[in-house]
Order: sequence, then structure tokens, then C-alpha cells
Amino acid sequence: MSTARRSTEQTIDPDAAVTALRGAPLVRILTKQFADSIAAAGVLTQGLAEQQIPFQVSPTTSQDDRTMRASAGDADAVTISIGSLTDPDLADIVLEHTPVEMAVSIVKRLGADPDPHLPLAGIIAKGENPEKLPELLSLARDPEQSRSSRLGIPVDDLVDGLAHSLLIHAPFSGDRSQVADMLDRVGVDIDQIDSDETLRQIASAVAINATDGPNPKRAADYVESFLYPHVTSHQFRTLEGFADILMSTTQSHPGTAVALAIGGNVQSAAVETWRQHALTVHQQLNDVELNRYDGVVSFSGDWTWIRTAARVVQHTMSLEPVTIARSDEGVAVAAQDEDRLIAAIEGITEHTGGEFDRTTTRAHIQCDSPPAQNDLANSIRGEI
Repeated sequence: MSTARRSTEQTIDPDAAVTALRGAPLVRILTKQFADSIAAAGVLTQGLAEQQIPFQVSPTTSQDDRTMRASAGDADAVTISIGSLTDPDLADIVLEHTPVEMAVSIVKRLGADPDPHLPLAGIIAKGENPEKLPELLSLARDPEQSRSSRLGIPVDDLVDGLAHSLLIHAPFSGDRSQVADMLDRVGVDIDQIDSDETLRQIASAVAINATDGPNPKRAADYVESFLYPHVTSHQFRTLEGFADILMSTTQSHPGTAVALAIGGNVQSAAVETWRQHALTVHQQLNDVELNRYDGVVSFSGDWTWIRTAARVVQHTMSLEPVTIARSDEGVAVAAQDEDRLIAAIEGITEHTGGEFDRTTTRAHIQCDSPPAQNDLANSIRGEI
């Protein structure tokens, strides 16, 4: 049975992992359906491909799902689980708390140099600072560009990027015409963005709009990385933009996310998936009714968008430490810290049952017809 509590991750010896991988007839990678985990899977496949080791990557929806797949797999294959199992012995290698960092370490010992952009984007998607991988960051940065010379969008078209970014939520989000109107009001000609001064003017306007909500301080913290991104020569322009693409595709079309992470030629499809997912999320958030309780903000919607929306609400609109989003298929949770997230998962699953997966600040609980919002909120208010 799944547990939300912190598990004690076995110490992974990268050299022992490499020994297990060399000569493997097949490596099966079972990964959590979160962007940092899928990025870690992609990093591992870079090393495996260079060593001509066959591999298979499967996104999973819960600890129970991974455990079932691990137990039913090819006995001769080496199994890597990115995420915990109810029985850790079913996998040869388990990467749980720092999967990206461990994947980089393993790949280097396999004799490969991982592309720096994917692991760094995975770190950002997890909500952490890419400075924790300084060697890769120095390789990824575009030395010709400063952090103030771009915004954290993955496309060349500024209006397109501002309308669809899920690293912010502002009155213009989801509407290209409103983005153009906002830029026109501050005197920016989108056809002549040719100076750092103009970019600073745009960034200032974005910051004002993105923090004009119920929790401006939290929104300001969230938007900072968007306003001062890590600029690269990668197709997605910035590490933050790449992370946005990874998070969006992971939630809305995990197959595309996996294909992108393992180097498939799906960049255009990934960008279009990001656009459509962002459009849905922003439009729904413009109309959603947020219900506030002591310690909890809640809303309801469709499973296809509430998982991303819970994250955006928690970072930009909520005044409480936990956000829960209900659909008929399950509950999405976003929290300010891991302790509150664990408390929320335990409180909810006590009433709903079902399977779940989580990071340190987000969780997805799959269950049939969960209780009403107020009942869900009441189930965790005393715990957080």
C-alpha cells in the first residue's frame, strides 16, 4: 500500500549502478509523471544510447502502478524506478529524492557527457535552483546574453510566449490580443524590441500585472525566475522556458514529454501541446471560483487541467499554505512545503482511498468521485 510519508532512500552507488547497466540486454525505466522525473529518465537514456544499451521508458501514475509494472517485467532486464516502490527490491536501481542529480552522476560514469539543458530544466521544474549543478549550468548558458536580456519563454514570439507561459498568471494570460494591448499601453512596439531598455520596460509591465492579485508577495517570488531566466542557445531559448514545456507536456501528454526527454524530434509538437494546455489552464483560472478555508484554498474542474492549475494557484493566487483541486477522477494538491503536502495527502486519502504520486510540493490522487470541496478541505484543515 502506498504511503505519503518520507521514505528512506537507499544510498545509490553510481559505480554499482553503472556495473548493473553495462551489458544489460534491456533497461526498463519506470518514472513518476512529474517533469523532473521524466527529465532524469531522459538523462539516463543519453548514457544508455551512447553505450548502445537498449532501453524503454514508461511514465507511471502512482507508486502502486510502478510496483505492479516492476513485478511483471522481463526478469532479465535491469529495472530503474524513478520514484518509490512499495517493494524496493523489485527494482535494481531506485532514484527518488534527487533523481536528476543521480542520473547525471550515473551517465558521467557510463562515459557520456549529458546535454546540460535537460537536467537543468528538470531541476527548475522541481522548483529548485539550477545553480546546484554549476558545471552543467556553465555549459548551458549563452555567454552572449545576460539574464535580463530575455524573459522565461520557450518561443521567439514575445506575444505568444507571454500569452501561454504557465510560469505566470496575469490578466493577459491566455489571450494574445490582451498581451498586445498591455504592451501597447506601455509604449512597446513588438516589432522593434531591440534594446535592453525595452526589455526592462516589458519585464516591469509583466511584473506589475502578474503580482496584482490576492497574494502579491508569493506571486512576486514565483515570477522572479521568469523575469530573470537562464538564457541558453537551446531551441527553447531559456532553461525556464524549457521547464515550462516539460511541465505542461508531462501533465497533458506524457508520451510527448517522454519523447522530448529522450531526444525525439517532437519539439514542435511539444510547443503546440504547451500552447493548448496553457490556454485551457489560464482560461479556466480566469473563471474559476476559489473557496478559502483556514489553511486551504480549493476549486474544482476537469482532471486534464486541475493538476497544473493547482500549482499555478498555489504560487500566484492563494493566501493559504495548501491548494486542493477536485475533479471526478481525483484530487490535485499543491503545498508550500513537504510536511503540509504529506499531511494533506494523508487527510484526503483517508476519506477517498485511491492511488497517488507526489513530489515535495505537489501530489496527484486518483480516486473515483471524491467528496465535495468543503469535505476535502475539512479533512485536512486540522492536519496542516
